[in-house]
Amino acid sequence: MLKWLNLKGIRTYMILSGDSIKNAIKKGDLVITPFDAKNLKGASYTFTLSSKLLIPKDAPLLKVDDTQDHEEIGIGFEGFVLNPGEFILGYTAEHLSLKNNFACLLSTRGSCTQVGLSVLLGSDFAEPDTNNPQMLEIYNVSKSPIKLEKGMKIVKGIFFQVEK
Repeated sequence: MLKWLNLKGIRTYMILSGDSIKNAIKKGDLVITPFDAKNLKGASYTFTLSSKLLIPKDAPLLKVDDTQDHEEIGIGFEGFVLNPGEFILGYTAEHLSLKNNFACLLSTRGSCTQVGLSVLLGSDFAEPDTNNPQMLEIYNVSKSPIKLEKGMKIVKGIFFQVEK
């Protein structure tokens, strides 16, 4: 059950429990496709890495408003090795659709960060009315290569409802 507290005039909302996430899915307010019940936790849902990666092409100079060219590649059976200091873009294998003021905050899984894999450099919030796979900004901050595999557990979604 989603509850709110009023602390010194500031209304804050609690995150959804696993049961509340399941109920929102049953009602169609929150849609995760494909959905795997094994990835539903006590207060989050674990998203996996898709097979599609985008490798930024070299450019002499980038401005923030520019669109950078990327090479799209697929993660094969052998996986993809991300070398130290390399940056790529990826996506969750799951398509996320949020309705009726539901929102999602993504958080990199501890198993990823513990080996030096940064997955969310910025865009970690999915607004109400989101309807797409979630983009991941993947960066290897370790001193060793890291193997990425299609379907690896990579981020968790923490859900809550936005005040109307």
